[in-house]
Amino acid sequence: MHCLVYHVPFLTQKYGRLVKFSGQGVEKINDDIKKIHHSKTNKWDATLDALQVRKRIEHLTSENCEREKRDYKKTSDTYWNDEIFQQRSAKKKKIVEEMAIVANKYVESNTVSVSDVDNLSLDEIREELKKLGSKTRLRNRDKLLVLLKSMR
Repeated sequence: MHCLVYHVPFLTQKYGRLVKFSGQGVEKINDDIKKIHHSKTNKWDATLDALQVRKRIEHLTSENCEREKRDYKKTSDTYWNDEIFQQRSAKKKKIVEEMAIVANKYVESNTVSVSDVDNLSLDEIREELKKLGSKTRLRNRDKLLVLLKSMR
């Protein structure tokens, strides 16, 4: 209250409006520099980059320079209406087909035929169960074989 009653009237008479004493200008510059740092710098020498960009912006605004929009001419209207969707769907189909082929090859290479299951050793049975995602503590070969056959 003391400041408002005794010092503010004196400062406003001497220096004018109180806006000069606010930190809004500095805060705005700080906000701009943060934005520049996060979007336009390479983050190796961020301080220098931010100050250079800020100075360039100040210079361009003082010179009333405006950036010109780049002309864009559509070469084909049908591309944006139909072709882009067809290309994207074809790409998705191709990826799905390739994934199915790889999955089939993986399954074929990692599965043992039913007739070979009876000839597997105890360690091989455990490996096959691991591949199928089974975590068991069984030790009896016959019980492990039953489990393996039931999981297939």
